[in-house]
Amino acid sequence: MNLNNISSLNLNKNTILKSQKKNTNYSINSIESCDFKTVTYLKDYYLNQISFGKQLRANELIDRIGEGNFPSPEIVEKLRELGISRDYSLYDIHREHYKGLLECQTLDEAKEKYPEFQDVIDAKSFNIKLLNQQSTLYKILKGEIPGIDIDNFTLKILKKYYGKLKSTNDKKEYWGITSRTIVKLLTTLNIRILDSKYAAILAHQTSEFRAKQSQATCKQWQDLEYRNKQLQIRSTDEHKAKKSNSAIINWQDPNSIYNSEEFREKMSQAKAKNWQDLEYRNMQLQIRNTDEYKAKISQISTKLWQNPEYREIHSLLQLAKWQDPNSIYNSEEVKIKQSQSAIARWQDSEYREKMQIIFEAKSEAYKRHPEITSMMSKVAQQFPRLSMLLEKKENGAEITQVQKAYIRAYFKECQRIMPGYSKIIGKEQHKILVEWGVMEE
Repeated sequence: MNLNNISSLNLNKNTILKSQKKNTNYSINSIESCDFKTVTYLKDYYLNQISFGKQLRANELIDRIGEGNFPSPEIVEKLRELGISRDYSLYDIHREHYKGLLECQTLDEAKEKYPEFQDVIDAKSFNIKLLNQQSTLYKILKGEIPGIDIDNFTLKILKKYYGKLKSTNDKKEYWGITSRTIVKLLTTLNIRILDSKYAAILAHQTSEFRAKQSQATCKQWQDLEYRNKQLQIRSTDEHKAKKSNSAIINWQDPNSIYNSEEFREKMSQAKAKNWQDLEYRNMQLQIRNTDEYKAKISQISTKLWQNPEYREIHSLLQLAKWQDPNSIYNSEEVKIKQSQSAIARWQDSEYREKMQIIFEAKSEAYKRHPEITSMMSKVAQQFPRLSMLLEKKENGAEITQVQKAYIRAYFKECQRIMPGYSKIIGKEQHKILVEWGVMEE
């Protein structure tokens, strides 16, 4: 591991450009990690993808997760020994395997007991002079974070993450440090991040979760009408084949119940209730931070936006919401929340630096494609008010719906003249971020 790259814990474009390390472990995972709008699924969306409804046989679980994605080959061997048994708990197997970790007094002792930790780095070994003074690791080494003793710090965080399976979202367990920073620290210390499927299964095999799930399922299936309906639906192959497509069609139809105020209100209430459950909230935040989840969102969004009818309907629905003076989108409450949210994000120096790098990469992408900038400049001549409106928008000033429509019309005309130009810029931006070492290829 190159210690010079530790400064990238606190993203700084200059240090990234100087180092030019494409294989750094401390980079932004993807542009999608800049969450401007959170996409929300029903509570069981992710769970359905990895079949929690039915306990897999032990040997089937190895194939489902992937042998190389287990933290230890000994856990894989234990599952192989169980063979076709469904009477097991991956959570219990994991805790049993790593119970000896909790008894270790030094990192060397942990490495001796668990070969998978051989490459884990002792935080004390880092040269503080090479670290960015704004990085969390620098503050830890300086003793500036309450509750952290640098002696055996790596062992302590290893015990929490692997031995006790404490979620990185649990700030109380991790000295008040945010989940994103803890994940960066784990990566910096060469502590392997648990595979997303593996971690999700662990989270759903605790006794507390099983009790809640059992109670909810029993209550639902006590409804005879519901039970009969579900059994009838699930027994058909046609249902399994059309499930995904029907969901897309429902959301595209403006007259569908899924686009009714009543349905949205019920969904809003259900989501609010779910998020009051701390365990569920932490689980969802952990899932949404995985590359697998982000890939699913990207695939679904791409598929939807490839349908011109969907784009048109979506645009009309959004416009109708903003034009309705009684819409929640035009309420003072929403405007205040949006303003507070934007201010809060920009108060985060790390977020500002990350966004600055992304914006600069996009600017560089346009410079590499003069044919696109030339086309856009020519089109802009047809929109004399464009420059003024864009400047007004960039300065944070409020613009009217008519002015927004004017800006959209400009970009729509650019797309008509040069179809796919925005995708070209997006790919070039990604290429530049890879060159800068900010993203992985």
